[in-house]
Amino acid sequence: DDENDDDHFEREYIRKRFKTNTSGSDVQQQSAMVKENKKDEAVTDKRSPKEEVVVEETKTNKETQQPASSTTSSSNCNKSDEQNKERTRLKNQLRKQRRKEKKTAAAKAKKDMENNRQKEAAKLEKTKAARQRDQEKLRKPAREFVTCRKGVKYADINVGQGPVVQDRKKMRVKYILRAETRQGKIIDSGSNFGFRLGKGEVIEGWDIGVKGMRQGGTRHLIVPPAAGYGNKNIGAGSGAILYFEITLLSC
Repeated sequence: DDENDDDHFEREYIRKRFKTNTSGSDVQQQSAMVKENKKDEAVTDKRSPKEEVVVEETKTNKETQQPASSTTSSSNCNKSDEQNKERTRLKNQLRKQRRKEKKTAAAKAKKDMENNRQKEAAKLEKTKAARQRDQEKLRKPAREFVTCRKGVKYADINVGQGPVVQDRKKMRVKYILRAETRQGKIIDSGSNFGFRLGKGEVIEGWDIGVKGMRQGGTRHLIVPPAAGYGNKNIGAGSGAILYFEITLLSC
């Protein structure tokens, strides 16, 4: 009877708690759940003080471990962030260094290019000036020739500043012998030829045409066959007129 009263009480309690009209089977299921909860509560109430202390310590340890784990995780995150920042800083530094090196290399290449351009321009200007001098020299009107005996003619290209050559004295000259004209083919030349003036050591045209030269001067000399090699062919043809360019080195 007491158990039936308890069951009736539980059913009434469930109806009032959930405020619903439940069937008999639903009430029985809910009643069984209530009984199970009561048994668990009874078991919990029957724990000894020591068991309760162990349970509390376990809860406390779990609560204590959770912040430690959280702290470790936060530390790892901070460390990872610092590493990422350091890596980013190094990348930026390397990128800046590479940009600087590229700028330096580009500036050097530009400077070298400018220097080469200036050198080429200077070289071209020098060549152009030399060509103009040569053209002016060719266009320059011929100096008036002085006619001497035996048809020898001379014209001073450059009058020297040194002493005047003397008869029977040793002298040294540099000469070029051309055929046909003063700009003709070179058939003979000498850079340090020595002889004594008026001693017959050279052709008569030289003894006649070199007189009056000053040391350092240059003279054009036209020698006809009668004062040269006659009908002998020395490379300009038989009986050719000889064109000399003579520079007096010393006397």
